[in-house]
Amino acid sequence: MKINQIINKIKNSTTIKSGIWYTITDFLLKGMAFITIPIFTRLLSVKEYGIVSVYLTFVSVFSVITGLDIQASIGTGINDFKEKKKEFLSSVLFLSLLSFISVFIIIYIFRELLSNVFNIESNILIFSVISGYFAFIFNYYITIKVFEKNYKVKSLLSLLKAISTVILSIILVIIIKNNKYFGRIYGELIVGIIISTILFFLILAKGKKIIWIKAWKYSLLIGIPLILHNLSGIILSQFDRLAIQKIIGSEKVGLYSYAYTLGMIPLIILGATNLAWVPWFYDKMYKNKKEEIWNKVKYYNEIFLLLLLLIFILTPELGIIMAPKNYSTALIIVPVIIASYFMQFLYTIYVSFAFFYKKTGSISIGTLLSGIINIGLNIWLIPILDTRLLHSQH
Repeated sequence: MKINQIINKIKNSTTIKSGIWYTITDFLLKGMAFITIPIFTRLLSVKEYGIVSVYLTFVSVFSVITGLDIQASIGTGINDFKEKKKEFLSSVLFLSLLSFISVFIIIYIFRELLSNVFNIESNILIFSVISGYFAFIFNYYITIKVFEKNYKVKSLLSLLKAISTVILSIILVIIIKNNKYFGRIYGELIVGIIISTILFFLILAKGKKIIWIKAWKYSLLIGIPLILHNLSGIILSQFDRLAIQKIIGSEKVGLYSYAYTLGMIPLIILGATNLAWVPWFYDKMYKNKKEEIWNKVKYYNEIFLLLLLLIFILTPELGIIMAPKNYSTALIIVPVIIASYFMQFLYTIYVSFAFFYKKTGSISIGTLLSGIINIGLNIWLIPILDTRLLHSQH
């Protein structure tokens, strides 16, 4: 009888069903980057692997800049503009197109200068601007589906895009004879353009309104303040690749990116467990059961630490299997990367309280400070540690 009650509760609860779908999808999407390591490390040289990693970093940056982060206004906008929800969504999306055109023109004019500053080919920089905007459109549509509680469309579309990108990228990398990294870049770009263009016109066709100053002001007031926060997050997680690219070149970026991807197993586990933890945490906080939360935090901490220790033991052997020998020198930094995810785990415990008490300002300040410290430490330590590693290898 209890089992039947649980099954019926799952069937009748959109929240539970969406939670299950999001957990599975999130696990698959994050796992895909890990699963494809043995494929791309064998199809691409270390240097080419590094170029792709830098390109994807720029895609993340331009996804924020070109779209002005106005998808953040969707959650409240569809309620505040309830009677004209579709018109609101189409007009705000059109605003992002104007922003993209402006950013694209600026980047195109200064492409050679930026190419020299970041030590990246100018055409790759241009591709990253285009791919970044189409990534924004995709995220915009996905955000709409999340707030509409259409979890199946959101999950299936995310998986379709990820799987299509991987398949097309593999095919193109095999076909292209020279500069194989373009196969990976074109795969990302082509799939993004096809899917996001369809979604773009789908939103515009439903709303049938492209210029609405009131909606534009509303979305910009919410989105623009978050640009700095999200760029700080990207800097915190990916500036290291840009710094390595500039200071010591693409080959070292390739080695570092391989080690980082190999060390991301804890992140996959953290993402899945956090999806289960947060709803439970909020429920207990609203019921003022703080003592129960602190008791469970201890167990949660111990279980995650044990999982990290297990991953610590298995990763070196796994690293040998996942890539050719010319990648093996990167394995020395994998333990450090794995250990860093324990700090990220501790952060998720704190940030749950911050969100509950609506202290989001402290989160932004923390992210910004971490980003600044990260930039300084990368610039200072990368040349020093690279020299020491070279001496140790000789």
